Amino acid sequence: MVKVIRINGNTIQDLCGTQLPPLDEKTALRLDRAIAHLKRNKKAYLAVCYALAIALLPHTAFAANGIGGGIRLLKLVQQGAFWGGIIVTIWGIVEAWLDWPDWKGRVLKGIIGYVLILLVPLLFLELDASLGVDVWTELEQRTGAVGK
Repeated sequence: MVKVIRINGNTIQDLCGTQLPPLDEKTALRLDRAIAHLKRNKKAYLAVCYALAIALLPHTAFAANGIGGGIRLLKLVQQGAFWGGIIVTIWGIVEAWLDWPDWKGRVLKGIIGYVLILLVPLLFLELDASLGVDVWTELEQRTGAVGK
């Protein structure tokens, strides 16, 4: 009996938008064991990912230390998005080689996602410069109320 894997009620085929070959019993059992192992050892794998981030990106991994921690955290996210965008784009190219449908969408999502992650901080900086008003001071000035 082949087990159908569901994520939030959707099958893998629904999420990928493509027809995957059916899983045999042995492969489904291995996949179930791998998922159960990841769920049991979630903290250990997160610690390994953090250790890799420290080893590979030492100047940005300690984002919460010192002044400018927010900027370092933002740079760390953007560097992670760089590699994530590359992986998604390469996977789209592999799908194109395999003649799978929706490969163009995968390539576009990889590229556009990376560009948007780079541009979102610029958008928020511009909004802050344009709309940056101290609301409470403005209210006190208009109503004549004094803050207590």
